[in-house]
Amino acid sequence: MDPVPKTHPTPASAARVSSGRYSGWRLFLEGLTGQRGWSRAWAKPAPRSRYRVVIVGGGGHGLATAYYLSRQYGITNVAVLEKGWIGGGNTGRNTTIIRSNYLFDESAALYDHAVRLWEHLSQVLNYNVMFSQRGVMMLAHTVHDAQVFKRHVHANRVNGVDNEWLTPEEAKAFCPLLSIDNIRYPVLGAALQRRFAARGDGGTVAEAFVTASIVFCVGPLTFLGSIQNGLTGDASLLAIKSVLDGFTAVALAATLGWGVLLTIPLILIYQGGLSLGASVFAGLLSELQLREMSAVGGLLIIGVGLKLLSIRDVKVADYLPAIFVAPLLVAAVVRVKEAFAL
Repeated sequence: MDPVPKTHPTPASAARVSSGRYSGWRLFLEGLTGQRGWSRAWAKPAPRSRYRVVIVGGGGHGLATAYYLSRQYGITNVAVLEKGWIGGGNTGRNTTIIRSNYLFDESAALYDHAVRLWEHLSQVLNYNVMFSQRGVMMLAHTVHDAQVFKRHVHANRVNGVDNEWLTPEEAKAFCPLLSIDNIRYPVLGAALQRRFAARGDGGTVAEAFVTASIVFCVGPLTFLGSIQNGLTGDASLLAIKSVLDGFTAVALAATLGWGVLLTIPLILIYQGGLSLGASVFAGLLSELQLREMSAVGGLLIIGVGLKLLSIRDVKVADYLPAIFVAPLLVAAVVRVKEAFAL
């Protein structure tokens, strides 16, 4: 199998495999050098004499089989054979329809699970698979089509799978380019699955809210910025965090939808509460204690920077208690000095 075009040069470069994860910082640096520093995404190993599993066909199904054999079952001695370029079937040609509006219970459950895997595949692989959910609309041109599609809609809704029946006018409102007055192919209605996967009890909005809440509220900058603002009145860290959160919110909204906006009042209450709580304690602490707390916060910010630049995976959250330990140590040292008259 040759997954790489033959125009790529030497065997030495063919053996070089990308070892790090993609990141915004890495994309920025490579952009300054003309994107010439990337290593190959996979190796070109010499064939072995035997394999535990041999998969014929390197399209989406074959590659997915090899991936989940490795990820789920630890079977890594796998060969994927492909006479053309890998992923060159419907998946690679963008002709695959990823949907779960199938009639039978077993098919709907299986494909609905597959859709959920697709929804998070880019994050799992750390590679943009360009999965974009726009909806699939199946047009009914005859009375028989309408009866069949309505049967699908009812079966899907019983199983909690998103599907709905549209009148011709509603179908045109969803897709303005649609002609519903064509005499040869009249549109009697349409079955629409908007975001493909089952929503259950409002899963799309709830998932967006929960995911965004965790991203925005669980992090060292949230805590450090609020504490600094409450103790000293300096909001610079919160300003930096707001810029980072803005870019993150755009990405999350593009993937999960408008439910990301619901985190705005939560962030105001959470960060505002931390700042107010810190301001209460500010009057109880001495200038020396506040200075030491700021010093500890500065060290933690350095750790955040090292993590963002992928230089060192510093577990900043594990060191957050040090902010509270610092004033206690200062008070203890002052007491010791007073006791021994130092």
